[in-house]
Amino acid sequence: AFSEEAQPKYEALSYVWGSEENPATICVCDKSDDSPFSTRKTWTSMPITRNLEVALRHLRYSVRRRVLWVDAICINQRDDEEKGRQLPRMGDIYQRARSVAIWLG
Repeated sequence: AFSEEAQPKYEALSYVWGSEENPATICVCDKSDDSPFSTRKTWTSMPITRNLEVALRHLRYSVRRRVLWVDAICINQRDDEEKGRQLPRMGDIYQRARSVAIWLG
């Protein structure tokens, strides 16, 4: 979580979840220090739908970093309390994004 002032510029992804059967796996940086070039990072693997995997592969940049907000990754899907707090904020999250990509699959 970031304060409004410290929040990085980001794009958001709105997409069709698709089937949760036979999930793909993604590795995400769970924690790091504030430097974008730091090697001190903690990586966590998590399941994502195949449709999201295809979207992320299609939308990623090959030579530069892209900050993309994705609900299934940015909101802890196993924590009902967190989901309850975050879901009402999604309109604001999309509105503050530099742009919103839409992926139907």
